[in-house]
Amino acid sequence: MKKSAKLLIVSGAICICGAIGLFAKMQIENAATSSENSAVTDDFNAYLTTLDGTEIKEVDTTQNNESVYIDGDLYLGIIIIESVGIELPVNYEWTDAKLSSSPCYYDGLLYEDTLIIGGHNSSIHFGPLHQVELGDIVEFIDPSGTVHTYTVTESYVIAETEVEELKDIGDSDLTLFTCYSDNSYRRVIRCERIS
Repeated sequence: MKKSAKLLIVSGAICICGAIGLFAKMQIENAATSSENSAVTDDFNAYLTTLDGTEIKEVDTTQNNESVYIDGDLYLGIIIIESVGIELPVNYEWTDAKLSSSPCYYDGLLYEDTLIIGGHNSSIHFGPLHQVELGDIVEFIDPSGTVHTYTVTESYVIAETEVEELKDIGDSDLTLFTCYSDNSYRRVIRCERIS
């Protein structure tokens, strides 16, 4: 066998081993993040069971969105889309580090029906948004325990350069988005409040 053929075989084997290692690393990180999200969701639900209607919640006075601290992080609430298996805490702070753990608040006000939430396109975050269908029910539970219920009215794709245009909400009351395809596009889900 020629030396160049052996070199190609060895290079290919190294690439395959590297890909397997990267895949394993991602699976371990996904499992840890999924476990962390479940714990935060459980803590949030436990917090809700302690409310007696008179407790003062922590409020971000610059945005007027109620929020609660859990394990040192500020959370806006829990997003639930039962049809695709999403039940995730929504972090109040938009950073790369926070986005790697859970969907995050992007813009808007919950009580003014302008809320926008973004999350990574992974199976444990907002990846299932790609399977959401028109008419699906979306629930958002805020720190006061109020369940805000929406129905999906639009699902479409935009270029990553158009994300700021999400703030032009039109008739939607809640907007969700995640990466799409090769990360140069975003899947957008628009919802209308029904209760």
